[in-house]
Amino acid sequence: MERNQPQPSNIAGLHDFLDHQLDQISAQLQGLARTKDRLQTLLDAVMAVSRELELPVVLERIVTAAMDLVQARYGALGVLDEQGTGLAHFIPVGLSKQERAALGGIDFPRGRGLLGTLIRRPEPLRVQEISSHPHSAGFPPGHPPMRSFLGVAISVRGEVYGDHRSDHTHPLSADSTVVFFTDGLVEHPQRPIDAGLDALARTAATHGGLSLNDLCQALVDHHPSDGHDDMAILALRTPLPT
Repeated sequence: MERNQPQPSNIAGLHDFLDHQLDQISAQLQGLARTKDRLQTLLDAVMAVSRELELPVVLERIVTAAMDLVQARYGALGVLDEQGTGLAHFIPVGLSKQERAALGGIDFPRGRGLLGTLIRRPEPLRVQEISSHPHSAGFPPGHPPMRSFLGVAISVRGEVYGDHRSDHTHPLSADSTVVFFTDGLVEHPQRPIDAGLDALARTAATHGGLSLNDLCQALVDHHPSDGHDDMAILALRTPLPT
């Protein structure tokens, strides 16, 4: 046998080493594929939510998107009351017709138990066994069996979402200006989104007396974004009384 020829034991060890490396590469590729699928699911969810205009439909879309991302059987979204201490609305998703019928006549949750914990401490809450959690308040008769729980608070500019107005309206005085715009007008990778919104608000206040066309042009000329995304602006102004 030649001196430099690998010994049988060394060849077997090399095969084991290569098999181990290939298994690791395969696992990493599978992880990347799962991450890609989740990112695509998240993108699809954002697009689906952004296409809706009616508030109840948007809220249900948010719940459905969250369920898809974490592969949950049931999901719900609770909207805080004006005091921020309880729930004014509760949007459940995933219940079958039979399960909804079994809960007929039972009022929706008001913010006790784990939901109350999430209201008082708006931080992500994950529970493997609901019944064993010290703050669990149990379920009403007819409620489908649930074991685990994942809850997060939805905040808007740092405040937990608590606007309970079902029509999502806000009265405007005469000669008020409303500006609709895409995120491309304010997004910048080196600054938080709130900084861009604040800068845009200051620009809008400075040029608010201009005509709508000139106002839109001023917002484009002085936009706080990095310009990497498309920009679209729609400005409306309520008429003066005649």
